[in-house]
Amino acid sequence: MNLYWNREVARRINEEYGTDVIFELSGGRGFFTSTFDPSGMTEDQIFDEIVKRADICRKAYTYALTSRKEEGAFYKEFREKIKELEEKRKNR
Repeated sequence: MNLYWNREVARRINEEYGTDVIFELSGGRGFFTSTFDPSGMTEDQIFDEIVKRADICRKAYTYALTSRKEEGAFYKEFREKIKELEEKRKNR
């Protein structure tokens, strides 16, 4: 369930900030990440972009940890929809 919720968090963050944050799993651990192409950028611009994206990934992580409690009704509805989709897949 957390995988689906964290991907939803990434979608919301991207919608709000116009970024390309994604939630990935690697080695049994999950994390938010964002990449960019530094071609043609100065070192200062690259540094600023890294800081900006790190801050946005931190916001995504913080939001993912706190939002389930704060958005109880939405999260409950979200979980129910995911469970319905999983049941449909099982019954195929």
